[in-house]
Amino acid sequence: MKPLESSKFWKVTKEKLRELKELDDLLEKEIIDTRQILALVKDGIVNPEIYFSSNKKILWILKEANDTEIGEDGYIGNWDLRGFLKDDVTKYKFWRRTYLPIVYSSWSILNDCCDWSKIADYEDDPTILEILQNIAIINIKKLPGRSKSNESEISSAYRKHKQLLHKQIELIDPDIIIFGGTIHHFIDELKIPRESISRNSFYDDGRRIYIDNYHPNQRLIKRQDYCEHNIESVKACSKTDFT
Repeated sequence: MKPLESSKFWKVTKEKLRELKELDDLLEKEIIDTRQILALVKDGIVNPEIYFSSNKKILWILKEANDTEIGEDGYIGNWDLRGFLKDDVTKYKFWRRTYLPIVYSSWSILNDCCDWSKIADYEDDPTILEILQNIAIINIKKLPGRSKSNESEISSAYRKHKQLLHKQIELIDPDIIIFGGTIHHFIDELKIPRESISRNSFYDDGRRIYIDNYHPNQRLIKRQDYCEHNIESVKACSKTDFT
C-alpha cells in the first residue's frame, strides 16, 4: 500500500472505529433486560488493526453468547466477547466446541484456503488461536443465553434490533460473512437470493461472499466437513475482489 493510500485507509478505519464505539454505547442504552438480571455482551472486531489489515475480512454471525453465571456486579453477562477472544479463549471450559471450527476455518481462508491436512492442530500448535485476532464475531441476541439457544428469542432479538445489527455489519465491512445457523434472519435485507443459498449454501455478489452453515457448535457433521464447507465456498468464489 502506498503512503497516501495507507494514510487514507487508516483515516477511514479510525472513523469506522469511532462509529463502532458510538454503536456500542447505543446498544448499551437500547438493549435492556427489564428483569434486571441479564446485561449486554459486547461483540464485534477482535483486534481492529489486524482485522482491517487482513487480506480477507471475515465476520462470523452467531446467535448469542453462552453465560449462566452471575458476576460480582449481580448480572449475568456484562462482558466483552472481543476481549475474551483476544485474551485467552481457553479459559472457557467448552471453548473447543464453538471456537475450534471458527479457528480452523478462518486460518485456512486467510492462508490461501489451504487444504484441511495443512491446518495445524491446536494440540500440536496452540499459536493457531492467534487467528482469532484477524476476525470479527457478532451475535444476533446481545443478552447472554444458555447452552441451547431459543430460536424464538433469537428471532425476536433480530426483529427488535435489526437496524443496529445491520449498522454493525456495515461498519465491520466484511469481505466474507459466515452465518452459523443465522442466515435466514438476514437473507432479505442483505438481498441474498434464496435459490442460490438453497442450491450451493453460499452466494457471491462480486464484492462479498455469504456462506450458510450450521452453528460451529453443531453435532450433525464432522468438524472437518464443517470447516471444509466454509473453505470450499471461498475457493468457489475465487474471482471476488477483496481489495
